[in-house]
This record gives sequence, C-alpha cells and structure tokens, in this order.
Amino acid sequence: MAQEPKKTQAIWERHMQTILTFIITALIAWVGTSVSTQRAEIAVLQHSVNGLQHEVENFTKMPRFTQKDFDAEIRIYRATDDAHDQWLKRQDGRIDNLTGRIRKLEDAEMRRESN
Repeated sequence: MAQEPKKTQAIWERHMQTILTFIITALIAWVGTSVSTQRAEIAVLQHSVNGLQHEVENFTKMPRFTQKDFDAEIRIYRATDDAHDQWLKRQDGRIDNLTGRIRKLEDAEMRRESN
C-alpha cells in the first residue's frame, strides 16, 4: 500500500510535466509566430521609411522659388504696370490740354458777349 501513493504521485507528476511541457511548447510557438509577424511588419515599415527618405531627398534636390525667380516673374507685370502708368499720364496731359482749351474758348465767348 505504501507504493500506491508513490505510484499515484508519480502519475500526477507526469501529468503536470506533460501540461507544463505543453504550456512551454505553446509559449515557444507563440513567441516564434510573434517574432515572424513582427519581422514582416518591420520589413513593411522599413519599405515605407525608405520611400519617405527617397521623397525627402528628391524634395530637397528640387529647386526653390527664390527672390530672384520672383523678380524675374514679376518683371513682366511691372513693365505692363509702368506702361499703363505712362498711358494714364498721357491721358491726364490730354485732359489738362483740353480743359485749358475749353477755358480759353469759354473766356473768349464771355468777353465777346460782354462787349
């Protein structure tokens, strides 16, 4: 009879060892799967980072719109604006000339009527 409890205890120990072995095996499998998944995700992220680095490099190589470029672009508009200003000054001169002539005619008409 003394051997019966030892035999039962040995059976329980084997069952516990089997369960622990199963748990450890499951954990190792889970860690392996997680590492594999993480490796794939890291590869995707690395690809994205490389693409972004490439875009940044291309962006920094692109020419900038500088003050010199702005001056070159605006030169046409400034020339047109200057031409319009000159045209307006000529028109103002003509208006002043016509106004002066009209005054002279009016003054001459008034003198003739008063005589």
